[in-house]
Amino acid sequence: MDPIKRTTPPDPIFGGDPTVTSYPAKLVPMTYDQRYIDGTNILTSDRQIYISSVGLAIVPQVDDIATAGGVDFHIVNMDPYNFDGVVNVVFICHGRVAS
Repeated sequence: MDPIKRTTPPDPIFGGDPTVTSYPAKLVPMTYDQRYIDGTNILTSDRQIYISSVGLAIVPQVDDIATAGGVDFHIVNMDPYNFDGVVNVVFICHGRVAS
């Protein structure tokens, strides 16, 4: 399983270092269809990342980092799929290679 990493900023009063927490996740990175790649909003190196909600301890959010195949992707956008309007089944994220 690949991790999703979330960084918690330091305390605004006491300072300190940011804390990075890893959450195990089942995810699949998919290449965007060529017709969606415009070079501005979606780059050729971007991936559409499908993240299963089964056993996932968090809800992915923008600025989390998803690691897939040894490559870190910043989550730029996220769309939860819940077919009954209540329970999220899968999260489809727009991932951009983290530098």
